[in-house]
Amino acid sequence: MYPQADPDKTLAVVTQNFVRLYRSPVESITGWCMAATRDLYRRLLEVGDFAGALKATAQLAALAERAERMKKENTTPEIDL
Repeated sequence: MYPQADPDKTLAVVTQNFVRLYRSPVESITGWCMAATRDLYRRLLEVGDFAGALKATAQLAALAERAERMKKENTTPEIDL
């Protein structure tokens, strides 16, 4: 797609961006996941997929519970890069 691009430099930049994303505050990542789940829930209701909407609700509740637990324990998730 980009024949002039240096594959090694491109991979290095992509890797740096993943590391930067990983180091983002857990609150912002959790917030993004919650917003995405909320949007998915809305779309599932629009198309009448009530089972999917219920799963999205359960996922949102689990995310909220995990975020609260991590906040109380002052921990961050471990991700093996």
